[in-house]
Amino acid sequence: MARRTTYWTASVAAICLGVFLYVWLPTLATAKFEALNSSSEPVELTVEWKDKTLELGRLDPGQRLYFEIDDEAAATFIAHWPSGIRISNEPIYFTSGTVVRADIRDSGIEVFYEY
Repeated sequence: MARRTTYWTASVAAICLGVFLYVWLPTLATAKFEALNSSSEPVELTVEWKDKTLELGRLDPGQRLYFEIDDEAAATFIAHWPSGIRISNEPIYFTSGTVVRADIRDSGIEVFYEY
């Protein structure tokens, strides 16, 4: 009888631990982003989400930038060219654990998820 109770207690404890880790661990991961300037000119890049703004600064042609955001929302990348042109993408949703890539081109900003 004692052996059955111990087995049952251990099983319940393992299930509870598994549920806890399944719910809690994803909250430790932040959303990861990569921005690549594939355009022919340098750009000033900004990311906006909710009521927040992150100034990423200047990206030269071919330059990549990696950053993380610890939030859950829809992000918009905004690229400013020296000529005054301003291009943005449609907002893309992100959450913890998401990897989002933005490719800044002369014709626009392509934003997609990495799977």
